[in-house]
Amino acid sequence: MSSAEKTSRPRREARTGTLFGTLFGTRSRILLTVSAIAGALYLVAVLVEAVILAVGNSVDFSGYAADGPLQLYNPLRRMAAGEIPGADFPFFHGVGVLEIHFPLFALFGENIFASEMSRWLTSPVLFLVATLTLMLSVFRGWRRAVIGTALATAAALILDRMVDPSNSLLGVRTTMPLLVAAAFIWRPRRGRELPIGRWDASRVLVWAGVGLAVSTGTEQGVATAGAVIVFRLVTELWRTRRLLRSLLATGVDAAAIAASVFAVSSILTLGHAPAALSYALIDVPQDQGWVFGAAPNISLTWDALWWSLRGGPTFTWGIVPAYWTAGLLGLALLALALVLRRVSAAIAFGIGMLFLYGCAVLGSMVGYINLDDQMAPLGRVAGVAIAVLVTAVLTGHRPAPTPRAGASAPRDAEPARRPRTRTIERRVLVPAAALAAIALVAVSVPPRAERVDAIKIVHSFQAAVAAPGETDYEISGTGWRYAIDTLNAVVPPGSSIWSTYTSLYESSRGLLGAPPGGEDYIIHAVGADRRAAYEQAFIDDAPDYVVTVSPAYFWYEEWLWSKWPRFYEEVFRDYQPIADDGSHIIWQRDPQPDSVSADSTELPVAPTADGADSFALPPNDTDQVKVYFLTVDYTASTPVPALARVPRYTIAFTGTGLTYPVSLPNYEKRASFPVVLMPHQTAPVGVAGASGVIPGARLSIADASYRELAPSGALQSFLTVNYCHAQAQFDHVTCPG
Repeated sequence: MSSAEKTSRPRREARTGTLFGTLFGTRSRILLTVSAIAGALYLVAVLVEAVILAVGNSVDFSGYAADGPLQLYNPLRRMAAGEIPGADFPFFHGVGVLEIHFPLFALFGENIFASEMSRWLTSPVLFLVATLTLMLSVFRGWRRAVIGTALATAAALILDRMVDPSNSLLGVRTTMPLLVAAAFIWRPRRGRELPIGRWDASRVLVWAGVGLAVSTGTEQGVATAGAVIVFRLVTELWRTRRLLRSLLATGVDAAAIAASVFAVSSILTLGHAPAALSYALIDVPQDQGWVFGAAPNISLTWDALWWSLRGGPTFTWGIVPAYWTAGLLGLALLALALVLRRVSAAIAFGIGMLFLYGCAVLGSMVGYINLDDQMAPLGRVAGVAIAVLVTAVLTGHRPAPTPRAGASAPRDAEPARRPRTRTIERRVLVPAAALAAIALVAVSVPPRAERVDAIKIVHSFQAAVAAPGETDYEISGTGWRYAIDTLNAVVPPGSSIWSTYTSLYESSRGLLGAPPGGEDYIIHAVGADRRAAYEQAFIDDAPDYVVTVSPAYFWYEEWLWSKWPRFYEEVFRDYQPIADDGSHIIWQRDPQPDSVSADSTELPVAPTADGADSFALPPNDTDQVKVYFLTVDYTASTPVPALARVPRYTIAFTGTGLTYPVSLPNYEKRASFPVVLMPHQTAPVGVAGASGVIPGARLSIADASYRELAPSGALQSFLTVNYCHAQAQFDHVTCPG
């Protein structure tokens, strides 16, 4: 708390239009303390609930077999084995995420219980620490900071996906931007004005924070870097009114941020920054669109965007409308707070920087639309902004004006206000802020209480005592134990196993994922070189068994076929499915596999009525499933070559056993992929097309050819199950059982 605030606080709070001053006069400091204690108790309750949820979700493990828990557990196991993230294996969300979770993982025993405890404890603790730090930077005092943190936490619990770990650890990945904003707002007393801008500890902390932000969430960090650079220019222009000096200062910040990103990555990867940054900034973005933006995910089109923003075909209140509504409300309150002088210029710039970051993250929609995740950072920022402004109004916070370069702060931090403004604030804004604070806390409590109530607390804590020394099999619930038992019944000890999604199958046997590149999930083998290396390693290793995720459990199984076609061609040709445990298919290598015909047959390519390229495959007039491996030569283009990555280039099939169109990369000229024909599908046709927000995009097919695989009876059953369950996702059919 500043000296100006300390000396003027009793006089100011007694006469300003705040809830405390209006109702209690000079005793408002007591009420402020009581409110801070209430806020602290709320935060303690959140932490206690977080511990209960952590324990309850870590014992009797029943986590999803594809994404979520195992996406963190597998790389943590690699770190425990001495492997280096970014060098020996990639991590999709940033290597710093692993470094943050590893200490608790090691503390709790380095098993699935330890991973889940770390996952469920780290997110809420980081959320509270980052929010409290930002509030301290804004209010410069503990009481208001605690109240603001409590309100921001309540808002986040209502908006969801931030306090507790989500599927992609969004809470952890959005932590550093808040800490960067805290450093951006903080103005140390010691500093020097230089031609390259003001030099102080705050500026250095911003640089370091952005470096950490990139390593703990690539798209979050890149968006933060852009927001910081923009607002550095804005603040320098506001402070100095000198364009050249402001541009120079901003250029220094940009260079320092780049150096920080490289330095932090080098530290976290023990000197392997080039490989880690290349994966994060080149390989993943290169494939973000055509791999992850392909059906059944939603690619970026105007129709899809408006649908998502509305929450459905017509406006439906849900999480996405709640996000952008909160964002608009937060911006409106920020403007109002500036008019009422409840925030200083430094605070306004810091919160504005956070809003720009929250909007910049939406650039990831170029890959695909998932606004539940992509708008969550904006929702978090909005919740923090609303909490700051509600706290400022309720507690009479009046920060000292931010001095410009060469000027000193005035002694009296409270500027003169008109009587009418004071009346409106006292009679309208203060009661509204009080109601908002009460509503935030009241609405946030029941859903979380219900989740805690669903936990068998006594049983969970008793099981947690022994869990650090137990095997993953002993920690697992009945579903995972059945899956592991199924594997053990058909796969002899010592056999080599290659899983598309490494899971407790491997950890229960003390194995790491088989791919030499360290990709525990096939979807992490992205980028042309890494994908080719993954497929070639599988062909060279020729493992005894392969484990894929069951189509009945995982509706993305078909989606994988056209992205890693060489891998699936080997599986379909050389392996036979021998077991299905409900979540996974176990394949055994066949000593006498079926073979793909050596000769390829050309297919004629012809334009359709609307000018799109199309071709017809040979009909299937038999009672058996057929599999064709199709090869197409193509060109994907847009009128502006620099934007060629934005659209989706697809071949949509009718009259086949495929549910989704096949997505093709714009940077390649040839692609191969399997096409399945169910019995008596006699009119299979593929039609090229392009979609997206860039007009004039086109996919042109020059040549097409195919070779046929004669599938065994077991493979035919697998392909039939895939077709049935993929269709069932869209209510086209009802699958037996």
